[in-house]
Amino acid sequence: MEHFKAANAAAFAVEFTNTELFSHPIPLDTANAILLQQGMKKPQIFASSVRIPDDGFRAIYQQATIEH
Repeated sequence: MEHFKAANAAAFAVEFTNTELFSHPIPLDTANAILLQQGMKKPQIFASSVRIPDDGFRAIYQQATIEH
């Protein structure tokens, strides 16, 4: 109630399942650089869900799971 102010207020919920922590997390700047290369128009902050190109996901995933 504190957040929505009314019992019948509209709300949106997202459930995250099968999440995976990267073995080698990458900086946000690196993820944004990859997405810019894939045609995304501006850097992302990922404050909410963002649709990214499949190739962008693969590039980020590969970079974040490679043994250094």
